[in-house]
Amino acid sequence: MASGAFQTTIPATIRYDEGEWPIVVITLPSHALSDAEFSDNLEQMRRYGDRGGRFGFVIDTRGAPDPNAERRRSIAEFWDACMQRHGEFFIGAAIVMSSSTGRAVFKAILWLRSRPLLLVPVATPEEGLEKLRAAASLSRQRVSR
Repeated sequence: MASGAFQTTIPATIRYDEGEWPIVVITLPSHALSDAEFSDNLEQMRRYGDRGGRFGFVIDTRGAPDPNAERRRSIAEFWDACMQRHGEFFIGAAIVMSSSTGRAVFKAILWLRSRPLLLVPVATPEEGLEKLRAAASLSRQRVSR
């Protein structure tokens, strides 16, 4: 884990690992989130952007139930709000998934979004970290020109 980084679990079923900051690895549980847990998770993710500076997410959904239509819309709106509020500081998100239904849900979320954003499906958290690091490097180069 990187110096000064910490790992927390809020609520007890969702793990937030900042060891790869500015990329946070979020691991969702194998059970459906309650409405309160779902809202708390989005709020925790918002707080990372409020710290200032660059940030992104690798979200490990392997084994987690697929979100329903209402939650898919909330997730799409969350990504759009991140881009609107943080612009180039928001690196993007890599969603770790392993099921064909998960990929279908991912496509639905992509269709619901209205703003450009790096949002990619990946097979492992390591692949997600690699893609977000590359994206962060490219966007840093664009900003510095």
